[in-house]
Amino acid sequence: MAYISILLGNGTLLFLIKDDHNLHEPMYYFLGMLAATDLGVTLTTMPTVLGVLWLNHREIGHAACFSQAYFIHTLSIVESGVLLAMAYDRFIAIRNPLRYTTILTDTRVIQIGVGVFIRASLSIMPIIIRLHWFPYCRSHELSHAFCLHQDVIKLACADITFNRLYPIVAVFGMGLLDFLIICFSYILILKTAMSIASTEERTKALNTCVSHICCILVFYVTVVGLTFIHRFGKNIPHVVHITMSYICYLFPPFMNPIIFSIKTRQIQNSTLGFNMAVNVTCQHITSFFLVGVPGLETFHCWIGIPVCLLFVLTLLGNSIILVTIQLEPSLHQPMYFFLCMLAMNDMCLATSAALKMLGIFWFDAHWIDFDACLTQMYFIHTLCIMESAILVIMAFDRFVAICIPLHYASILTTSMVTKLGLAGLIRGVLMVLPCPLLIKRLPYYTKYIIHHAYCEHMAVVKLASANTLINRAYGISVAFSVITVDLGLIATSYVKILQAVFRLSSQNARSKALGTCAAHVCTMLVSYTPALFSFLTHRIGKKVPPSVHIIVASVYLLLPSAVNPVVYGVKTKKIRDRVIDLFFTHKKLSDKFVLTGFTGLEVYYIVFAIPFSTIYATVFLGNCMILHVIRTEQSLHQPMFYFLAMLALTDLCMGLSTVHTVLGILWGFVQDIGLDACIAQAYFIHALSCLESAVLLAMSFDRYIAICNPLRYSSILTNAKIVKIGVAIICRSSLLIPLGIRLKFLNYCRPHFLSHSFCLHQDLIRLACSDIRFNSFYALALVICTLLLDAMLILASYVMILYTVLAIASREERMKSLQTCVSHISAVLVFYIPIIGLTMVHRFGQHLSPLVQVLMGNIYILFPPLMNPIIYSIKTQQI
Repeated sequence: MAYISILLGNGTLLFLIKDDHNLHEPMYYFLGMLAATDLGVTLTTMPTVLGVLWLNHREIGHAACFSQAYFIHTLSIVESGVLLAMAYDRFIAIRNPLRYTTILTDTRVIQIGVGVFIRASLSIMPIIIRLHWFPYCRSHELSHAFCLHQDVIKLACADITFNRLYPIVAVFGMGLLDFLIICFSYILILKTAMSIASTEERTKALNTCVSHICCILVFYVTVVGLTFIHRFGKNIPHVVHITMSYICYLFPPFMNPIIFSIKTRQIQNSTLGFNMAVNVTCQHITSFFLVGVPGLETFHCWIGIPVCLLFVLTLLGNSIILVTIQLEPSLHQPMYFFLCMLAMNDMCLATSAALKMLGIFWFDAHWIDFDACLTQMYFIHTLCIMESAILVIMAFDRFVAICIPLHYASILTTSMVTKLGLAGLIRGVLMVLPCPLLIKRLPYYTKYIIHHAYCEHMAVVKLASANTLINRAYGISVAFSVITVDLGLIATSYVKILQAVFRLSSQNARSKALGTCAAHVCTMLVSYTPALFSFLTHRIGKKVPPSVHIIVASVYLLLPSAVNPVVYGVKTKKIRDRVIDLFFTHKKLSDKFVLTGFTGLEVYYIVFAIPFSTIYATVFLGNCMILHVIRTEQSLHQPMFYFLAMLALTDLCMGLSTVHTVLGILWGFVQDIGLDACIAQAYFIHALSCLESAVLLAMSFDRYIAICNPLRYSSILTNAKIVKIGVAIICRSSLLIPLGIRLKFLNYCRPHFLSHSFCLHQDLIRLACSDIRFNSFYALALVICTLLLDAMLILASYVMILYTVLAIASREERMKSLQTCVSHISAVLVFYIPIIGLTMVHRFGQHLSPLVQVLMGNIYILFPPLMNPIIYSIKTQQI
């Protein structure tokens, strides 16, 4: 953040001074020199500092180190010289204002700037040249994240007297001389200001110096502080030395643009004047209106749910990948460094797009500032190109690993990995940079509505009131060149890989080699397939509805970022094992059970994972939709729909109680579960089954009152009565508590393998070596007293309903009455049929494959929560 602020702040100052003719004065030319110097210091230290902090890249060559030290110290002296020149400028402006323009001409300003730079360059050169001649026999560890002269000479094994004395005499002498001349200048300035009769004029004159004085204090205080700590702070902790160095080289560049922006009115006016000039000269539209998904505005709230889900999965999944690779030393290899780049890029890309999309879908925040729109467009397209570049680099990594394995470590060194990453970043930055600049020149008079959910290049270009041929041609050329070049390089890599693999004699070796490419191939398919669809629909799909364009483009941005960490987590054993070690605690064997899941189908887990994830997502979305609709729609505040809300809430809890173990097995092969967690899961599964049965019974009672006694319906089923029924249903589930307590005290001496992908009571008691008669008889009694009794009462209700309906004379009225029961009857069948099937399989299917029991168990758990929202959405007109 500090580096970004420095680059933006000083870059903005340079741009304003260049663009605004009112700032073409000596004072601002010197300010431009100061900003350029600060940018130079920042760009000199930034590669090594961020390389150490982000990539743990700590090596630097001798030549690069000496060059960095030369520029750091040179630019520090340049900054001191520029501050002296600015003091001279203020002295002339206040002491001799009538001759200001004749003394400080443009030529004189250039001569001063060149003189300051030459003085610094020549003064530092002797000590840096000598560094090349020294032998370095001590430890080659530098104490900072960048090279400093005083750090390097400590490692030399030669006579370094000259290098110790010269900086003190020359460099320190120049800094002290500059400071003394600045102080003398301000004494004369103060003397002149005090001789002015008018207080207002004195204040005005001194105010022009405030910004410069603040910059002098910021620079010299940090330099003096660092010098004292280096010379006299031998007993101070080393971290203080490092922190002071960062402050010395980062604090002045960070503060200078802020100081001049706050304290200099001309800079403030220039910023405002630039925006006003744009508006006045061409009546430029300053904001755009992002529609979202045209034609689906009424569904924006629901579209926001999968967008939010994908965004959260992106942040969570990629964060886990980054943390895992950072904590596991065995993953500190080029392949995983490139994966880190991909993860960081995915997080930035999803953040750039998703936040504004969610603002549109959920908060109706459709407006976006013109510059903010261009910024979002720039980052989205840059990061997309960066993602493509990373995939190319990863293909190169696989090529080297398989085709030249003996040279892998020597080719893909840490330095090479960093260079490849920077090359991909620079390519993206430079290729996309012309796009916002070309758009900035276009006039926008009347059109301001962007039919998209985020700022996309072509969507913005189409609104311009001028010829956009250059913009269109450049956009097509960039997209075409990136796709063709990158896909061509990837294809070439994989052709070479396949040739190398098929030359291997062993089938096992061929499978192992190709297995290392599986994750990368999946990632490419996930990334390039939506990208190609989006590109084709934009270019040749003129008759395709706009909503399809938007949805495909959103999928192209969000889906790969969410899926990539899942792909690498599943396909890469090292990452999978490390994630399990990090995020899942391992207890002693006696307190741990193993969920076998889908025995015999382990190789197909990734195939099953996708439909199961879809089912769970449908369960959550469907039941949440039912609850939301009932809560927000006043006409649904009736007993029938209150009971439906109870059913939806029960189904939602049922999905939540099993999702972590089922998807944990399918996606991450996480099969361990603690005893307490297993008992808790079994309790909730069975308790929720009893709750669902009781809610279905309550709904049948509701239908009975509505049809058999309609005149008293509202007086019988009051809100208070409904609450009592709900509380009674919940209290009835407490009858299962003795079973859970009893399970805790059983002795489990048999192999701790459970036959399902979640814990069930009947599974647990089979592993116990204690007396389980209480559990068996109590469970059977509960089933009879709850599920069987509920089923009989539901049947009795419908017998009476049928008797009442058949007594109605009108056929139309009979059909209307029965229609109100269709949804409930369907829900009853959906619930009881899987229960009966599972019971039959457990009691009489000893010779059946264990896989049949597992499938029946999942149907029993997932089928009712999946189908109930669908049934009630289709069959109930009000819903």
